[in-house]
Amino acid sequence: MDVRAWLDGANAEFSKNFVAFHDARVSLRRAQIVVMHCSDGRININNICRMIPGIITPVADIGGKFDLGQRSLSKILKRIRSYAESKGQKMIGLVTFHYDSTEERFLREERKLCCAGWQHDTESALKSAFMMAEKIRYIFDVYALVVGIDTRTGSLRLFRESHSNSDVLDVGSLPLGLDEKGIEKILNAFYSGCKTADASFALAPVISGNQRHIADVKTNGNGSLFHDERAVFLSSTIDHLPDIGLKIAPFSSDLDGALNTAAKILRHNLLADARPKVVGFHPGKKVFIFASSEYVEGDRIERKLAGEEAIYLLKRGQEIIEKSQPSLAGSTEAIPFVTCLNTRRIEILS
Repeated sequence: MDVRAWLDGANAEFSKNFVAFHDARVSLRRAQIVVMHCSDGRININNICRMIPGIITPVADIGGKFDLGQRSLSKILKRIRSYAESKGQKMIGLVTFHYDSTEERFLREERKLCCAGWQHDTESALKSAFMMAEKIRYIFDVYALVVGIDTRTGSLRLFRESHSNSDVLDVGSLPLGLDEKGIEKILNAFYSGCKTADASFALAPVISGNQRHIADVKTNGNGSLFHDERAVFLSSTIDHLPDIGLKIAPFSSDLDGALNTAAKILRHNLLADARPKVVGFHPGKKVFIFASSEYVEGDRIERKLAGEEAIYLLKRGQEIIEKSQPSLAGSTEAIPFVTCLNTRRIEILS
């Protein structure tokens, strides 16, 4: 089975479940939660929090280096805030960075689990996350929290609104067996005196899911500790994409830089024959560049424009990657597709 057929089949199953879970999403969604995270293929926020797709809106960029001056990004956040208001809900932004819980050992092989987008400099990533959270609170007047993600275990580390390592709640250290009421009580105490305290009710299911994920990793291990991506996805909507590649937002404040970093990772993994542990995905001697744009069901003009944007993004992405790493030119397969936001069903373009 070629990669196009595999991607289409995997997405068909995802889309079927996404549509089937519609009523569950409506009942479980307590707030509009946006998670801003690194493009790293090891970071899948729905898996880490054991949430069905659609409850959390993930947005990714290399290093999680976002800039609200990029209007495409700020429009997405504004749209989500407006939707939350229309439903009488809160909007919560989780600004994340990822790190390795054992990095204090300063071993080279351990530091690989920190963020390559920040050259493994966790302190700089943390400072940047606090600055972004502060901007989101100021501009959108919504809850914005800083959250660390341990690449090794997927454990979340919550920070209060001050940049202090003493104001930290490590989900991995919470007692097992807590119900959501118990978790909500702990969150209320942790965020006491912060505006964020009101968000505890909406965050409790997320933390509960993360506890289950951590327990599973402790029992069964984590199968994806190191970068093994063989693809790049250029897409704003990413919750329906398989974990085979780096996910980069087309509104990246430094798209060239993000794709240059991605190109280095792809070249390294191609030479090392590193392969994502995803059932059915067989990259052979290739790396893949995917580009997608989204449209709302029933809008024919938007659907046509989405196709044009996907092809444009693909050409630009392929040009940057092959210029950065010329040796990839003969090993690259470029695949554009469009995504229906209502169903998350993709249509691969010829």
